[in-house]
Amino acid sequence: MSVYVDAMFSTEGYHSKTWLYKEACHLLADTEEELVEFAIGIGLKPEWLQHGHCIHFDLTKNKRMQAVKAGAIEVTSGELVAWMRKKREEQKKDKTK
Repeated sequence: MSVYVDAMFSTEGYHSKTWLYKEACHLLADTEEELVEFAIGIGLKPEWLQHGHCIHFDLTKNKRMQAVKAGAIEVTSGELVAWMRKKREEQKKDKTK
């Protein structure tokens, strides 16, 4: 199971009724099942799962530290973008089979 977490970033200027923190990061995994299982293990609720370019959870600084302690692999934003591109390409290939 591979779960990834990127660096904290500022959410200043990002307006959301649900995200009230000044910083955030993303928690991702190789599969949605792995992601949800890991997230539950660190106290996140499955309904907090985010959809969009890539399925993920948004994390606070404390949850990020908890995720790393639980085994999440720290990646840079560049590594995360490359990983997301690879996942999208794999999904496209799977759809054409």
